[in-house]
Amino acid sequence: MKSILKKKISGSIETKLNILIGFFLIVIFIGTASILIDNNKKSLTERLISQAKSFSQLSVGPIIESYELYFDSGYLKFRELTLKTLELNSDISRIQIVDTEGNILADTESLKKADVWQKYEPEEEQIPETLKKNLQSSQEYFVPHPQKKELISEILYPYSDDWGKYSYNVRYFISYERVENDIRKIRIQIIIFSIGALILTIYLMGRGVNKVVVSPIKEFQKGVKKISEGELGEKIKIKTGDEIESLAEEFNLMIERLKESGQQVEEARNVLEVKVKARTRELAELNQTLDERVKERTKELLERLEELEEYQQINMGRDLRVAELNREIKKLKEEIEELKRQT
Repeated sequence: MKSILKKKISGSIETKLNILIGFFLIVIFIGTASILIDNNKKSLTERLISQAKSFSQLSVGPIIESYELYFDSGYLKFRELTLKTLELNSDISRIQIVDTEGNILADTESLKKADVWQKYEPEEEQIPETLKKNLQSSQEYFVPHPQKKELISEILYPYSDDWGKYSYNVRYFISYERVENDIRKIRIQIIIFSIGALILTIYLMGRGVNKVVVSPIKEFQKGVKKISEGELGEKIKIKTGDEIESLAEEFNLMIERLKESGQQVEEARNVLEVKVKARTRELAELNQTLDERVKERTKELLERLEELEEYQQINMGRDLRVAELNREIKKLKEEIEELKRQT
């Protein structure tokens, strides 16, 4: 029963260590993955904005020139060139040509929907008032994202011809869908890699923990069991170079001290047994001597008592003779007195 309980305890230690290591590794992987994803998202977003700005700067001229050359005279050519320009940058979802009064002259959304042979007719769409303020300016304007202030949702880029005439603005709508897709792919890749790395790390760490911690503890446990069964000559041999080895050495020293104490106790017990036997023998001899002395003394006392009894009998006879003599003497005295009176 004790052996089964010990095995359960050692197994639970291994399980708890693996769970603890797995938990910390999961936290580390999640933290690392989050940092990598955030860094990648920031980097991709910054790159996207930078490319959108460069694209707007480089494409504004060709778009306006195509509008001036082909919109009225060759609509199909304008439509073709404008849509091809839009396809050059997948992060630009829409392009509008707007005059300085806020009128939408062309829109790629409408160009996509319109029939190939039907000339574009601008849809009734109003330019936001905040944007109209910048239509008269000759500076590019970046419209902040409505939800995320660190991003931009639109670029309003002005166009001036070779003589400095400012008549048009090109409005670029930025899409962050590609960044989200890339981040989603990166997240999936990181998750897959993290899960694989986590499983491998837990496996390797588990084997390492088993070799470094659990196995030495089990060896220590086996040694303690043998010693508890009376094999005091058995030593626990653990070479880990850590606290477990120190514990095993201390335990071996304790067993050596117990062996020395046991030997001393055994020697003291043997000495005590010898002394007890000697004392018992002395007491037996003394008891025998005492019995003999008592017998001799009793014999002496009996002999003395017999002598006293004989002496007493002799004295008693002598006393009777003295008493009789005294009576005779008294009687003689009385007779003498009587004779004196008579004479």
